[in-house]
Amino acid sequence: TYAHAPLLLDAGGERLAKRRGDATLTALRDAGLDPRRVVGALATTLGWLDEPRPVTPTELLTAVDVTAWPVAATRWRPDLDAWLRTP
Repeated sequence: TYAHAPLLLDAGGERLAKRRGDATLTALRDAGLDPRRVVGALATTLGWLDEPRPVTPTELLTAVDVTAWPVAATRWRPDLDAWLRTP
């Protein structure tokens, strides 16, 4: 089964895209960011978590109802940038 997540926008409302030079998951990994923090930040942006916390995709499987995913594009929360880089 597949489901599509809504577009992720930056704080200014522009679509995040590699062609604009926005960070890719590979770049985040290469920067040494904890993958669980990246997943937690994305889950928070989508409203799946009330606040950011490190989480694995497997842990999210039991908490997420794909039928309740947001339909409209969601905005990246600027406060998550600092949280992602917190050791």
